[in-house]
Amino acid sequence: MTRDLSTPYPPDPRDDATNDAAKSEAANGFIGITGSEAILRQRAETAEADIAQPPAERVYRGVRYLDGERYAPERIQVTQGKGSGPLQWFYDRRVENKQLTGLLASKVLSVVGLVFLSWILLARSSQRQLTNQVVSELSAIAKELGDQASATAPADGGLLEAATEYAAFESLPDDLKASTRASLQTRLELNQLEYVAIVSPELRVVANSSNDRSGELFNPNNLVSSAVRQRESKSAISRQTVTDLQQLGIPVSDVDEAALVQYSVTPIFEGGTPTNRAGVGNSVIGVLVSGDVLGEDSATVQDALTNFSEGYSEIYLEEPNGSYDLVALAQSGELVPRQNAQGVDFSFLERALEAASAGLEPGIVSNQFRLTNGEPYTVAATAIVDGSGKAVGVLQHGLPEQVVRSQVDNARWWLLGAVPLVLLIDFIIARLLGRSVARPLRNLQAATESFASGNRSARADVFARDEVGQVASAFNELAAAVASSESSLRFQSETQGESARRARTLSELTSDIRSTLEAEAIFSTSVDRA
Repeated sequence: MTRDLSTPYPPDPRDDATNDAAKSEAANGFIGITGSEAILRQRAETAEADIAQPPAERVYRGVRYLDGERYAPERIQVTQGKGSGPLQWFYDRRVENKQLTGLLASKVLSVVGLVFLSWILLARSSQRQLTNQVVSELSAIAKELGDQASATAPADGGLLEAATEYAAFESLPDDLKASTRASLQTRLELNQLEYVAIVSPELRVVANSSNDRSGELFNPNNLVSSAVRQRESKSAISRQTVTDLQQLGIPVSDVDEAALVQYSVTPIFEGGTPTNRAGVGNSVIGVLVSGDVLGEDSATVQDALTNFSEGYSEIYLEEPNGSYDLVALAQSGELVPRQNAQGVDFSFLERALEAASAGLEPGIVSNQFRLTNGEPYTVAATAIVDGSGKAVGVLQHGLPEQVVRSQVDNARWWLLGAVPLVLLIDFIIARLLGRSVARPLRNLQAATESFASGNRSARADVFARDEVGQVASAFNELAAAVASSESSLRFQSETQGESARRARTLSELTSDIRSTLEAEAIFSTSVDRA
């Protein structure tokens, strides 16, 4: 394998002219002047001529060059690569420009990528935070709804007397029964309830506030039996059909097929306390049952759904036929007519019921969708289960995404506004860095061209100890070695020229002496040659 060791530059015509001049001088009898001396003289004369007549300038690819400059880009032959194309065009740029382009390109890509990634992470983080907020507020609403159900006042003296009388005789005198019903009716009105009753441990109605159901079995969702067995208050939301409501004496004018009734049961203990003075538990002699139909007029619903001033909250009833009926709606912390609802995604309600049926904890599902008015909302829902664990409705809460999206948009504009400032700083740094590399290279090029033009004292300045500084130092050593070699060759040339002159003189003297035998003529020739 052979390697092309030819120079990457075309030959300089001035070198050819200098060589021709040296040959001409040698042919004209200047034998004492060597070819190297002739080249040096010719280059010196050329340099003097260049000083006397400055060369014209020309522009190549946006860069000014002196006419005839030896290392102009158009005169350099590319020995590796194709020498054309976009990539070669980039290779042909100045080192300073290439470095600036590379640094800015990498910085732009990194900054844009960072801004884009930050924006995505910020949007996802904000959305996740909003979802967590919706879920937390929904849990608080559900808890408030349950707390309202369990906040039933204990039985007073009249109710305790009725329960004690029924436990002893399994019936009430007419006057006690009438006073007990009046007491239950007062409790119903004060607490804005729909139904209040006293039930015996045998699950039979002792007295109730509405229709007289004395002696009938009453154990909604097994709440009464559970309260008697566990000796503690219980509450649950039950789905009651129109027939069930009519039997309880509850108005059904606004009910289609069924309604959600919130029952609370409180045990009535013998003596009015769970334990006697000795610390022994008193027996349960009855249960106080209260019921409230969940709707727009329900105090329980109003207290639970109006806790938050943003977004909306809804309660849906799953009808016996599988359809859904909106029970109550609150917007911006106030109960509003159900006609103001902005649509519902029934498949989303189904997901909440399925989560409850699967026993998932906490049984809350969330999603994002737009209401009928076009506003984007993040919504969470959880199933409403009765005392037996069966899902009978859905509690839904939603928050608008406009505030979060505005925050994300503001943050995005801040990020985009910071990009030009960052790129400007990077441009200045890259420019300074490019100059720190290009300036030593231009100085090295000038020293090289000056040295090639015959100035053997030309040396490159060393600006740093980096790779460029090492190249400049290597050039200075090379220039010193070349100058030393030329000085040595010049001395040898002068010595050889002097020897040749003496030999020629001696040869001519010998020839003249041989041409005559007269002593006077030989002496005269020797004196003339000397």
